[in-house]
Amino acid sequence: MLDQMILYLTKKYQFILMNKLFTVYIVGILLLLCSCEQSKSGNTTRRDDFDSYVELKRVMRTHEDTLFLGRPMSITLLGGKLLIQDIYDDKTSTLVSTDFSESKRILSRGLGPNEIIGGYFLYPSSDGKTVTVYERGYNRVRTFEVDDFLEEHLTNPISSSTINTGGLNLAPVGSNFIIGKPQKDLNLFSLIDDNGETIDRFGTFPSEMMEGFETDDTFLHMQIQLLVSSNKEKNVAVAAGYMSDLLCFYQIDDKGNAELLNQYRTYDTELDLSFSENGASAKYNDHTMDAYNSLYPTSAHLYALYRGCLMNSHKEHPYTYVQVFDWDGNFVKGYKLDAPVVDIAVDEDKGIIYGLYAGGDPHVRIYQMN
Repeated sequence: MLDQMILYLTKKYQFILMNKLFTVYIVGILLLLCSCEQSKSGNTTRRDDFDSYVELKRVMRTHEDTLFLGRPMSITLLGGKLLIQDIYDDKTSTLVSTDFSESKRILSRGLGPNEIIGGYFLYPSSDGKTVTVYERGYNRVRTFEVDDFLEEHLTNPISSSTINTGGLNLAPVGSNFIIGKPQKDLNLFSLIDDNGETIDRFGTFPSEMMEGFETDDTFLHMQIQLLVSSNKEKNVAVAAGYMSDLLCFYQIDDKGNAELLNQYRTYDTELDLSFSENGASAKYNDHTMDAYNSLYPTSAHLYALYRGCLMNSHKEHPYTYVQVFDWDGNFVKGYKLDAPVVDIAVDEDKGIIYGLYAGGDPHVRIYQMN
């Protein structure tokens, strides 16, 4: 009888011990999962904590006597100089030295051998030797030696493709291209080759459809308006929302498969959509946000220009945010600029942000990062 009692107690306590060990194991797993989730949410929280951003005040700004600007649209650091897209007279751009002591008008407007269509996007290579140019109004993508491009020698590009994007934004990724192109499959992007053929569709739409939504590309484009960028050498594609704070990073492998690296989204697009026999229309309302205005890639980081205010309250919001991410999509740092600039160029070696102001007194503002 005593032996049976001892055996019974031994088995009982073994069972209790195993239960405790199992409980500890489960708790450990939950804590690990929670810590991972906290890490992700903490990264998002840092991006959204605008009060923690480092405030930068300009250390210099240009005036008309040092740099004349008409209606500037974009600014890019290229070949050690600043290229400002500004269409007036018969040229499309102004090339200016970084000390603003010299400037000249370049890049003739047109469809001729050494001409370019206005409304282009520039993607310099990480080594700064080549630049890919997307002429959206002409559906043309060309890659040049930087020196040839700045000297307006455009007749012999390294490569040239005619890709019908439907006027949507495009960026090079590896030997292919990404287009921000929401469609009925509710994916956000198309990966295409240099003939414009679709290799893959990817990027699940992470939001709810608007009330009254109909599954049509036109409606999708109204609700989901995206700008895109990339690190061509790292095969990373990025997209951001003009009117939502959606920001996502995708790794594209050699076979064209896309893997989500990181994604941020705090709020969705708010628009008033209306439908009639003549088609669809959209207009801002009191809740429509002005979110991402531009994306500026460097070899080490992506700089995202974020407005962060309601569309109808621009005058009450006289500044802009710059969010810095690594190419895994991790938020690194945030800056707050003292003006509503519309585009930026970044010189990481000198720690300088060039901000393009395009209001009634267009100019360039220079900020020194810490």
